[in-house]
Amino acid sequence: MPNATYGTDGLLATTLKHYIPTLADNVFTSKPLLWVLKNAARIQNQEGGEKIVQPLVYGLATNKGSYSGADPFTTNPNSGISAVEFPWKQYYGLFSMEGIEMAKNRGRSALLSLLDARLQQLELTMSEELEIMFFGDGSGNAGKDMYGLECIIDASDPSWGDFGGIDRTAASGAYWRSTETGMGGALTVAAMVTLYNTISEGNDHPTNIFTTATLHAKYESLIQANQRFEDPKMADAGFQNLMFKGTPMAYSANCTATYMYFVNMKYIWLKYLSGVWFKPSEMRAPTNQDVWYKHILCYANLIASNCKRHGKLTGATA
Repeated sequence: MPNATYGTDGLLATTLKHYIPTLADNVFTSKPLLWVLKNAARIQNQEGGEKIVQPLVYGLATNKGSYSGADPFTTNPNSGISAVEFPWKQYYGLFSMEGIEMAKNRGRSALLSLLDARLQQLELTMSEELEIMFFGDGSGNAGKDMYGLECIIDASDPSWGDFGGIDRTAASGAYWRSTETGMGGALTVAAMVTLYNTISEGNDHPTNIFTTATLHAKYESLIQANQRFEDPKMADAGFQNLMFKGTPMAYSANCTATYMYFVNMKYIWLKYLSGVWFKPSEMRAPTNQDVWYKHILCYANLIASNCKRHGKLTGATA
């Protein structure tokens, strides 16, 4: 039933419908990792499914080779292709408006100003929370958090189990491990070069490096002044960055201390369930409160299709 204080829910519903794309865009352009996911077009819709199933290639094809004349071709069963499974995770943002607040903010302009304030607060909160999760290992909030770089880029399995259903500690799961280098001391360019080269293959290199402000400053102190180039796109978006072997390096307050992640965005995906990506609910009021609630829902998860092409330095200091 519409609230007579401010008219019908149509005003808020219509306004919010137009604001949602802006909300999603602002969230994913406010933090360096979120910005890269959006700018690299790694946010992808999936039409349903009990789980996220991601095909992966872990070996070369066996049926190939040179031949002469009528030599028979090998016809071995195809191998080297598998798949990993990831669960859907759920995330929400919620804002509320009390009946008396809406009564005090009479008129369309006043009410929309109140709505805008609530949405700006929600926007800041969601961007911070999502960036924290995407640097984490998925164990937060009793395992309800989405996955992040800490479980994707690792040489072993996370504490909660096999990542994607493949045991990285087994010999058969070696192709699903990332390269992890323990510095145990001051960051060096030599260690960065070694890791970069190890996880590169041909022209397939890390596309982004994420670290802490401390290690970002340490790297800046290690290079010559005339080598301090930056990625213009990231700079234009407001993110301070430095280039390492043509790869932009940015820092985030949410990156794990002493870590430096070398990420190949070609193999990272933020998959979301179709129809539930920053989806607003109807305006709802409980029977025992003079408060109206609206939530924004996301069904998604951060996944990988090739962990071997990522790496990280750990235990690095300035």
